[in-house]
Amino acid sequence: MIDSAAAALSGCRVWVTRPRAQAQALCELIQGAGGAAVEFPLTEIVPAPDQDAARTALEQIAQHDVGIFISRNAVRYALDLEPALVNVRGKCQLFAVGAGTAAELSRFRIGAATGPGPAYGSADLLTLPQLQAEVVRGRSVLIIRGTGGEENLRSILEQRGAVVRYAEVYQRRRPDHDANQLQLLWRQTPPDVIVLTSVSAVRALLDLTPAEQHARLMQSALVVISDRVCSTALRAGFTGTVLVAAGTTDSALFQTLLLWRCN
Repeated sequence: MIDSAAAALSGCRVWVTRPRAQAQALCELIQGAGGAAVEFPLTEIVPAPDQDAARTALEQIAQHDVGIFISRNAVRYALDLEPALVNVRGKCQLFAVGAGTAAELSRFRIGAATGPGPAYGSADLLTLPQLQAEVVRGRSVLIIRGTGGEENLRSILEQRGAVVRYAEVYQRRRPDHDANQLQLLWRQTPPDVIVLTSVSAVRALLDLTPAEQHARLMQSALVVISDRVCSTALRAGFTGTVLVAAGTTDSALFQTLLLWRCN
């Protein structure tokens, strides 16, 4: 479908709010389909503040029965912090939230099970037989993630009887944006559709939008990566079309942009 979409987004201005280092591939897909990709990073990924605690937790992963990587960033920052994780194979049963996370692990020849469907999020992973109560009860689980992430995965695993710890290896923070540049962005390339890939990005977008553009923002179409981001946007008052992508990958987001344009 991607190959036949040479002009599918012709004339569309798409704001891509992913961290700058992760935006290039999606921007290239948009431009290849005739769209105008506007990079407007609303978060940046940096190491977690307590690196010593994160490293200690990672060093002990082999003492856990289960290790769960939340995202591609979790993989990258964990391996930067503790390169010996590549040797954890066979010592701990590994899982990945989403196909993108599993693919990132595979780059380091680390295999991990992921959910049975294309959906993003922990709910998909929690359907696996290996993570049901009769299996995880009494077992220790290490979740490798960023600071301040959602608590649903830990909560449900603890309800099923697991003992859960975190290794928080990265954090999201809001990059600095010049107010004059934001005004110029709204005047010259206002969005037809905005790609939002985190709850924090929704909040940052609301905070950074000039007051006189707020009504226009709330009517903009959104493509988001999860039901959680969708719910956050709707609660904030967005009234335009909100489409949830089938995953976090560039391909999934691009396909959802094509679906938005078709409709």
